[in-house]
Amino acid sequence: MSIRKNRSGVFSETLILDSLPFGILVVDANGRIEYYNKRFLEIFHISSPKAVMVFLRNHPKIISPLLNCGNLASPMAQRVEVSNSKVFSIFQASTNQGKRVGGIVVFEKESTLEMLISQTDFFQDKNKQLQEILDHTYDRIWICDHTGKVLMVSKASEEIVGVDRSYFVGTNVRDLVKEGYFDPSVTLEVLERKTRVSLLQTCMGRELLVTGTPIFDSMGKIKYVVSNVRELTELNILKEQLEQSRNVSQRYLEGLSRTFFEGWADGEIVSVSEEMSKIIATIKKMSDIDSMILLAGESGVGKGLVARAIHKHSSLSDGPFITVNCGAIPATLMEAELFGYEGGAFTGASKRGKPGFLEMAHAGTLFLDEISEIPLDLQVKFLEFLETDDVMRVGGTRSRTIKVRIISATNRDLEEMVSKGLFREDLYFRLNVIPIHIPPLRERKTDIAVLIEHFLRETNEKFGLNKTISRKALDALACYDFPGNVRELRNLVERLSILSSGDMIEMVDIPTNVLRAIQQDSSHIFPFRSGRLKEAIEDLEISMIQEALKTKKNQREAARVLGVSQPTLARKIKRYGNRLMQKRIK
Repeated sequence: MSIRKNRSGVFSETLILDSLPFGILVVDANGRIEYYNKRFLEIFHISSPKAVMVFLRNHPKIISPLLNCGNLASPMAQRVEVSNSKVFSIFQASTNQGKRVGGIVVFEKESTLEMLISQTDFFQDKNKQLQEILDHTYDRIWICDHTGKVLMVSKASEEIVGVDRSYFVGTNVRDLVKEGYFDPSVTLEVLERKTRVSLLQTCMGRELLVTGTPIFDSMGKIKYVVSNVRELTELNILKEQLEQSRNVSQRYLEGLSRTFFEGWADGEIVSVSEEMSKIIATIKKMSDIDSMILLAGESGVGKGLVARAIHKHSSLSDGPFITVNCGAIPATLMEAELFGYEGGAFTGASKRGKPGFLEMAHAGTLFLDEISEIPLDLQVKFLEFLETDDVMRVGGTRSRTIKVRIISATNRDLEEMVSKGLFREDLYFRLNVIPIHIPPLRERKTDIAVLIEHFLRETNEKFGLNKTISRKALDALACYDFPGNVRELRNLVERLSILSSGDMIEMVDIPTNVLRAIQQDSSHIFPFRSGRLKEAIEDLEISMIQEALKTKKNQREAARVLGVSQPTLARKIKRYGNRLMQKRIK
């Protein structure tokens, strides 16, 4: 019934035909079956080879076109329905010297063909979408297969080569190199090295930067090479535009930072320095978390302002914000002030009693400034409150539960006080859940100028003035260390605003002691040589650059501090060369 049973020497051909995904039926000139494959049996649900002849007798339409239509010089197709299965058939007669000697029929279910057509349409649509995407990209993109044959080219590539892209599709890049379009070819380099390659390429007399990226199949072999082409002249223009944009962005961000910090705490925190921006970021993260915070820093750095900002942006912002300076309360009255007292608890006490600061801050925030000044004997009771949230007034017999956030601050080294027995270690650890160190103004001098401008506006509004400050005076004050920190700066600005004779604050208005301190502090930074003005100016530039490079992480940050662009700073570094290096070594 089949080739496998009636003929010899054709086992390999039979094996191949059996592996085909569609049904095959071969007949001789008289309609006798010569061969059929497994897929033929599956399509028509024929259970065994013995049932094939019965099936064909019951369904003569399956092969009738081969028997009734002469030689069938051209293939013929028909659609038949067998056992509720719709099957598509293609007939082709076999001839020898013009005489029909047999024929072959190819079968496949119509549903399978529809699925294949649908998949073909899907991939054609995806291919069209990919081409549309490529055509709308600014970059010149080429896609080649593993042999180097060009599969797709973006529309923008025509601008460089000056030829319609259809010329390249289907052409091997090796032929394009021979024709002089590319020299060398990044695709061939990628195929050889099997890794991403970037190189300078000449195309039609234009210099290009081309990057080729391999795409591998599941076996680790290169399937495609995607090349991205950029013209060097365009890159240089983009580089210049990017540098200009960075300069504009830097100025914008500085202004935005100022606005952000002012708006974040209603004008209380003003900063553009990196040091304070990190602190602000930390504060914002835990404003809604009621963990205890310990603010450390010198007097006048703004610990109270930071505490108020934390409260304002916390979930307790609707509650009270109570500030207590522990250093301003006599030790004998500290317990009564913090915990309150009942009527008649001690001599001079009010008969009605009085709530303490802890009770007054219920559902809000209690800011304990100079926490180091709490007496040792009271620290035990305060620690007990922190653990239990219960307050017992002086002379009282029952406790009250208080929900309050504690923010403490100090300008002293509490660890050192602990080691000397002046502060309880357990209380220190309880308060120091989230420590925040606020740096002094001398360590964030980039804030000085914006703080001066801020306090000038504040003073002008307060006293109805219209004061400004000259560039020289502003630059001079920016060099001052301000040992009293922000508090000293605020007072100095108010003093200058009131006492200066004109509407502009000049160098002559700055107090002598401040100018003297500026001169002493700057003498090691600006060691001028005696001689010509040009040399003195160069010495000044070298010293300022050297100082900026020493204190900042990179040239971009140093340039921002110096008020110049990064390329300008790079040119000056190159210009001064050895002189700058010698100063840095010294």
